[in-house]
Amino acid sequence: MAVKLDFLQTQAPRNDTPVDASFLYKDLLLDLRIDYTRSPELLKIQEVSDVTAIFDYTAVAQSLNNLFRTLPGQKILNPVYGLDLRKYLFENVSVTVGYIIGLELNDLIPIFEPRVFITKINVAADAENNQYNIDIAYIVPTLQIASDNKMEKLSVSLTQTGFTII
Repeated sequence: MAVKLDFLQTQAPRNDTPVDASFLYKDLLLDLRIDYTRSPELLKIQEVSDVTAIFDYTAVAQSLNNLFRTLPGQKILNPVYGLDLRKYLFENVSVTVGYIIGLELNDLIPIFEPRVFITKINVAADAENNQYNIDIAYIVPTLQIASDNKMEKLSVSLTQTGFTII
């Protein structure tokens, strides 16, 4: 005998709800800051809002920052998510290791963030300061308009004390 769970059935979405088509990607800003609601009404009292949304390029950039800051195993529902750059912290700084870092980033970033298309990765080995300077240039093809070829950049410095996203 089959068990039927009526409460699991979803209702069809209503067509009278307005859809905001002014953005493609939306995410939550992870910094805590006080923001106010904005309303076109004349004498509307502004309400305090602690959750702020970010859109499009900013949302994708935050996702890339999260990818660099997350180690594999930290995200419970996706334990392989993240970049482990810590394994290069105590290696000798060389062009060969820099090339390996660049290959790893080129392979893993498109897997975890399919919204971006990497156009250039530059890993500069700075043996004098015992660090790697990583510059990543990328575009977001789904946000590209024919007249706007916006290229975004992400810079990371990998030193023995850790890494910083510039």
